[in-house]
Amino acid sequence: MKDPVLVDALIVKGKAAEAKARKLFEGITAEQFNRQPAPGSWSAAKCLEHLVISDSLYFKQLDEVSLAIYRMSRWARISPFSRIFGRTLIRSLRESNAKPMKTHWKLVPTPPPLDVGFVEIYLKNLNRFLAYIAACKYADLDEIILTSPVAGFVTYSLRDCLSFLVEHEHRHLNQAARALSHH
Repeated sequence: MKDPVLVDALIVKGKAAEAKARKLFEGITAEQFNRQPAPGSWSAAKCLEHLVISDSLYFKQLDEVSLAIYRMSRWARISPFSRIFGRTLIRSLRESNAKPMKTHWKLVPTPPPLDVGFVEIYLKNLNRFLAYIAACKYADLDEIILTSPVAGFVTYSLRDCLSFLVEHEHRHLNQAARALSHH
């Protein structure tokens, strides 16, 4: 089903993530950006890098969807689990869920330090992602099934994918805020 209202709402929530990031990282130092609140935890820099990595992995599929040339894999067309995977990811990546999750190795950020200029890279990446969402305004969000770029057996609808990725932005911006609040 086409759902331009949902797409508009996701863009608004994505723009809220942009505003949150601009406010959060305004005037911070490289030391603050890269400080880990505890051993093994992520710094604010790692949170942003993780978002850039994870969003970017979807760009090829989203580009193809936006150009109306996306072709679902055979598994995506027949998988009976797409709805289950999508709903599970939406629940797991919800902004309000602060519970740590195991991160797939393809999504793990590099060791610090990162320059504070990386915030601009994140914001450009986020805006590219939001442009892809906007390009899906009249796509069939339920009929288009995407395959996870990190686990090929995992499939979900375009609707679920866009929803959990926008939630994921806020989840990790909240984590970055917590990392910055530790002195």
